[in-house]
Amino acid sequence: MTSLPESLGPYRILSLIGAGGMGEVYLADDTRLARRVAIKILPDAGSRDSDAKRRMLREARAVAALDHPNVCTIYEVGEHDGRPYIVMQYIEGETLFERLEQGRLAPAECFDIAMQVCSALDEAHSHGVVHRDIKPPNIVLTPRGQVKVLDFGLAKFAEPMDGSTDVLMSRPGVVTGTAPYMSPEQLRGAPVDGRTDIFSLGVVMYEMATGFRPFDRDSAVQTITAILFEDPAPIRDEDFAPLGPIIRRALAKEPAKRYATAAMFLEALRHAKNRPVSRTRKMRTEEMAATRAKPTTSRQKPVVDSVAVVAFADEDVDYVVQGLVEGIASALSDVRRLRVVAPSTARYASDADPRRVAKELNVAAVVGVRARTTDADLHVDVDLISAADGSSLFSSKYTRPARHVAALAESIATDLSERLRARGATTTRRAPKKKRSADTEAQHLYLKGRFQWIKRHPEAVKQAINLFQLSVEQDPMFALPYAGLADAFVMLGFMQALPPREVLPKLKAAARRAIELDPNLPDPHATLGYAAGLFEWDWETAQRELEEAMRISPNYPWAPHWLGLLSCGRGETRRGLELIELGQSLDPLSPIINIAAGIPLYIARRYDDAIARYRAVLETETSFAPGHYYLAMALEQRGDHDEAVHHHEKTIEIAGPAASLYMGALAHSYALAGRTADAERIIGEMLAMSAQRYVSKYNLAIAYSGLHRIDDAFAALEEGLAEHNAWLWFLPVEPRFNPLRDDARFAPMVRKYGLEPVIETDG
Repeated sequence: MTSLPESLGPYRILSLIGAGGMGEVYLADDTRLARRVAIKILPDAGSRDSDAKRRMLREARAVAALDHPNVCTIYEVGEHDGRPYIVMQYIEGETLFERLEQGRLAPAECFDIAMQVCSALDEAHSHGVVHRDIKPPNIVLTPRGQVKVLDFGLAKFAEPMDGSTDVLMSRPGVVTGTAPYMSPEQLRGAPVDGRTDIFSLGVVMYEMATGFRPFDRDSAVQTITAILFEDPAPIRDEDFAPLGPIIRRALAKEPAKRYATAAMFLEALRHAKNRPVSRTRKMRTEEMAATRAKPTTSRQKPVVDSVAVVAFADEDVDYVVQGLVEGIASALSDVRRLRVVAPSTARYASDADPRRVAKELNVAAVVGVRARTTDADLHVDVDLISAADGSSLFSSKYTRPARHVAALAESIATDLSERLRARGATTTRRAPKKKRSADTEAQHLYLKGRFQWIKRHPEAVKQAINLFQLSVEQDPMFALPYAGLADAFVMLGFMQALPPREVLPKLKAAARRAIELDPNLPDPHATLGYAAGLFEWDWETAQRELEEAMRISPNYPWAPHWLGLLSCGRGETRRGLELIELGQSLDPLSPIINIAAGIPLYIARRYDDAIARYRAVLETETSFAPGHYYLAMALEQRGDHDEAVHHHEKTIEIAGPAASLYMGALAHSYALAGRTADAERIIGEMLAMSAQRYVSKYNLAIAYSGLHRIDDAFAALEEGLAEHNAWLWFLPVEPRFNPLRDDARFAPMVRKYGLEPVIETDG
């Protein structure tokens, strides 16, 4: 330790707080502002390298730009006798390390601390700052229960104390951080991003939940080996059960298998915290929390950390109102740490109780939109209603020309964000990216197209394509209709209305043009990712693009939904379910996302659980064809063949006989029910239909598999694979292909097309 003068500029040094690999920390008085500060003097070794010093100062100034209640504020960066120093907020309290020495935390404390740290990481990562050394000594708990994270972005400039075996330091190609909390990529000296902080926070959460670190071994070398190659022991305590899957995902060895962003991590924590627990476990949890509870006399305003934007109308809303609702929700996504729900398929009666709506959508407040048109004007009433007590937090009326719907949505979102900022959970709204004004007619054509796309049946999607193309013709520089075209083409391929070779070039061209025109749109990235998985069986591209969509907009439900489905095709059913449930939290009323939550269970052979999920959706969505389709598949595998046939027939009744996907499934179900003649009849109808229009051989393969016509099934399957049918992404794990799985031809065929699952299933 180097001796210091009694003062450092305007700062009067009072005492040494601590010293270590990150340098020396002193308590000081700021004589100008009459406040206590902490001054960190960085190590001599780093100062001898002028390049390293410049990098450190640049990084420290980037951290100083962070403005967040859970980030220790940096006031000033400078040098003293050639050594860099940082003046920062002095925080009274105890470190999480000191707190853990007193004993294990209660579940409520674990959630609270983890969520505050996660919120700090979300803020830092959004500014390109990675912490690199998340650990209990860098997490301070104030007497008021606030969490402060120290040393953001500075770990890579640290040097070890002499003889240290716990801290591994950084030079090019060498690692940085504290060994038991380091990520595998840090240990390997590989490039890191925000996901390394997610891993380290997972280690901290495990320690909070169990009282010990997941990878601790007898030596540093053994600890490093455990981090690289071993799985942590399961968390057995049922009080911490909701945290188990979250921690397990955060501790994935591969960064791509962790939460893509801290925002996703935070949302998963919120979702788990709000899940109901059994009465017994809840009582024990409350008893544990009560042992550390402090009396309070202050009444705080309910925090608004989530909102739903919904239309209240007694008739079906038109495309203008739907576009206004989606526009408001999209603009509100720029409010940091705010979960925004905009159920695309739901509307509520004008006299619906907003508190009931909030409970149904699991949000803290509802943005109610009531709109009407007169002549060329749009009249809108907007109300922000608290779910806690039904009070009005904001109310305003707007009148604008109907052609200005996009600008109106932005204006309403700006007003709402100001009100939400006053409710405590959010900070500022990110500055909206400046966009060129699109042609008014092009905007309306786009909204009409989206209105058709939401219906999700082939004829409506084809109408959407026509409207999107007209929008492009009206304004070729307008990005959204290109994104709409990409979404529409991927949907036609998925529904088997067109072969993949026809939709792929069109959707790629449209999506890439949308990204060129507006790189901040999540939609085209998500569509490129979904298409890469479904049609090209390119997992790397699929994961990269879908995670990019989630990074751009954590509130976009289709990205986690689609990534979850693709994960199931690889056998990663646990991860698939987590992602789909994240999509559910962003659009709780979407029938297709709710149905999709049963698919990981079906793939994992948990048929009873899958059936329960499907039936829950069909209780309210009785005419939803995919619901009957997936329910029938699970019933087949459970051996309930007559009921399965009933639901497959219901699917055809709803969708029409031209839906070849459903016809192949019905033939399969007939075969399992012993109705061979009916199965053969359906096959004949599909063959006749194929002479008139596209019918994928996938559907014939499913039918032949049910009849145990193995050679015919393999021949049809080979043709389906050659055309890259979207549904064959699930071939390695799909139960309906079990009759083919033991055949010597099956494994080589799967390998030929690169479709081996990463694991059989992890359900």
